[in-house]
Amino acid sequence: MFTGISSYANMKESISQDRRNSERYERTSKILEELSKRLDEVRKAVYLTGEKILLDFIEAVHEQLSLEHRQWLGELNEARGAFARLESTLNEIMSKGKISEKKEITP
Repeated sequence: MFTGISSYANMKESISQDRRNSERYERTSKILEELSKRLDEVRKAVYLTGEKILLDFIEAVHEQLSLEHRQWLGELNEARGAFARLESTLNEIMSKGKISEKKEITP
């Protein structure tokens, strides 16, 4: 029984990352906001010097969005690991005859 409770607590912690998500969104938002403050300067520079500065600006924005996306993918893999551990624990408990019916768990 305690193994199941422990697995549930670990799974819940791995899946419910509201605080981490909020911090991630806030960080990305602040950085994008700072970049947006430079937009007029970038426009003037593009007008005067051509597209190189625009490409650099786009790369800076893309990098921030890409970083956030990579963090999401990392957490998805963590969640899959939590589900795998839960599935393993449930299988162990079922093999001991403590649970009679198994339902598939998918992330």
